[in-house]
Amino acid sequence: MSELRPKQVDAMSTAFVRMGSGRSLVFLHGGPGDSYDYLTGLTKLLPDFESVLYNQVGSNITPDPAQPAVTITDLVSQLEQVRRALGQDQLTLVGHSWGALLALIYGSTFPDHVKCSVLLAPGPVTPVWDAIAYANLLRPLNQLEREALMTAQTLRREAIEAGDWTTHRDIHVEIVTGFYAKAWFYAAEARATFQQQYRETYSHNPIAARQIWRSLDRDQLWRQLPQHTAPALVVYGYQDFEPITQAFALQQHMPNVQLGWLNECGHVPWMEQPSQLQTLMLDFLEG
Repeated sequence: MSELRPKQVDAMSTAFVRMGSGRSLVFLHGGPGDSYDYLTGLTKLLPDFESVLYNQVGSNITPDPAQPAVTITDLVSQLEQVRRALGQDQLTLVGHSWGALLALIYGSTFPDHVKCSVLLAPGPVTPVWDAIAYANLLRPLNQLEREALMTAQTLRREAIEAGDWTTHRDIHVEIVTGFYAKAWFYAAEARATFQQQYRETYSHNPIAARQIWRSLDRDQLWRQLPQHTAPALVVYGYQDFEPITQAFALQQHMPNVQLGWLNECGHVPWMEQPSQLQTLMLDFLEG
């Protein structure tokens, strides 16, 4: 593993890691506001490629409301900075959840700079699908659990406003592992593994996450998507909480989209169906 620090661009400095050798794949983590650490398991499915990972602007740092607001423009500019630092005319992107949306936005903004994209469990592109995703998150919970979740969400917001990051962390970990994970995973074993890993490696910046979401004009994103002309593979688990029918809308709305489906699989496909996911990705990347 080697680390490269490209020069500063637009007051941002990005460090990224490069693992392995071969054709480069740039991995885009979820969140926003999370870190790339959880994607290392995904990279192991593609040992004949070089994996490039980096933390998006605002990720993996202590939240600080006094810092300048982070916008989607910053994240797109940062990814363009990574491309230049790698010395590549075109990138092959692998994005998960929020990272898949970032790949779509970048590919629509710089269509000539993307060779192809693998989009794993993309997050909601429109507010309508956002509402569907949240309803699916609640579906596995009984009424008492839903009320407990609402209370936890209120306490989390209060901790954020108070700048109490320790309390925020504890509450957010409980929300994700105790409530959301029930909708994120099909298999109990994979869910338990995730819960342990999440507690041990937690990293999230709620200030940056809020700023990025607020800066994203989803209507504009939808209008811009047809400009994403590079081939894209959209992969969903049938049991994902994300609105999987979005895959068909993306295929109709964009010029070059393939779909891949995984049964008995939720939101983190490399943890539940690694072999099938590996086959889908290799067929697409090597095809």
